[in-house]
Amino acid sequence: MKTEAAWPIAAAGMLFTALAGIAGAAGAEAPAVPEALRVPSGQVLAVTARGIGVQIYECVSAKDDPSHFSWTLKSPEAVLQLGSGVVLGKHYAGPTWESTDGSKVFGEVTAKLDAPDSAAIPWLLLRAKSTSGAGIFSAVGSIQRLATVGGRAPATGCDQTQSGKETRVPYSAEYRFFTARPADVSSPKGVWKTFDDKTGKARAIVRIYEQDGKLFGRIEQSFMPGAENRVCVPCTDERKDRPIIGLVIIRNMKADGDEFNGGDILDPESGSVYRCKMHVERDGGRLVLRGYIGFSLLGRSQTWERQG
Repeated sequence: MKTEAAWPIAAAGMLFTALAGIAGAAGAEAPAVPEALRVPSGQVLAVTARGIGVQIYECVSAKDDPSHFSWTLKSPEAVLQLGSGVVLGKHYAGPTWESTDGSKVFGEVTAKLDAPDSAAIPWLLLRAKSTSGAGIFSAVGSIQRLATVGGRAPATGCDQTQSGKETRVPYSAEYRFFTARPADVSSPKGVWKTFDDKTGKARAIVRIYEQDGKLFGRIEQSFMPGAENRVCVPCTDERKDRPIIGLVIIRNMKADGDEFNGGDILDPESGSVYRCKMHVERDGGRLVLRGYIGFSLLGRSQTWERQG
């Protein structure tokens, strides 16, 4: 985040702070990704989550030798958590990842490598075989499973007396979800990661979209405590008491050369609405927004990062 000047009005200091957020897996340093598990060129990281749950194995006979039994993976069963510990969704048979917003992605393994920890399940690269719904997983093209812990089938094996029996082995893994980079990187349209004013930590996912020739932005993911139940109590217009998730906070932005202006941005924390300007930086990966009251020289800027 970049701050150019303090707000001239004390209440304006709350602008953007109510935007809830999305972050990667907490604490741990991101693992190095082997070349064999790199995503196709042109895809960008959209979100990272930690899967915590179990790998479910069933004792079944081999197709080519009915007398031989082994623990065979039946399905995963895990909760997907963001770095803040807030639940993003769940992971289950398919393999399927489902977000709390209802969107889903169904994966297909394209590459596999043994984990550095021999007691952990392999690292994977998967392509999105299909998606459904409208939300954070609806545009996913690739998934990586990295930094795995545990989850391997019991080393003792099984026999005919255990046929059909299931065992649940605890595991965790880092899942990275990738989407295609927009063809026009000069456009603000797309998904952006916002940041906390004070800490600089990721705070929200906002989607900017076009409607009737103007740009609007809505909060797609909010991970402040209790955000899933929060509504905009202080709002004074038609957005009053509307859920924070899905709330349109940017409205009526119009192109003006390389800049977009003429619209406004809402602070859901105070209910205040501010005039707004924004532009995409040259590399296409960052969006600079300026909210202000009165003269644009007296305002504050934020920089958001493109997510796909």
